[in-house]
Amino acid sequence: MFSTDIQNLNAISYQLFPNPVADQTTLSFKKEDNSIYTLSIIDMSGRIILLLQNIETKEITIERGNIKSGVYIIQLYSESGILVSDKLIFK
Repeated sequence: MFSTDIQNLNAISYQLFPNPVADQTTLSFKKEDNSIYTLSIIDMSGRIILLLQNIETKEITIERGNIKSGVYIIQLYSESGILVSDKLIFK
């Protein structure tokens, strides 16, 4: 669910640290009620390279794994739409 449509962005307060990323990064955000979230990391060609589903916590640690150096888009969304959409840089 990659979107650049700002009208669909139901922004919430969040922190993504560290960014740029060496080994891992953590996304912390204000959780809405009992919502279940999905997180995706998308490369610049629009390909989803990481998809985490059924997230119920308000903090997600993302391990670099085999993600190559470069610029990506990280998105967090729920039933109400996209909540976080930001640039994520892997060193």
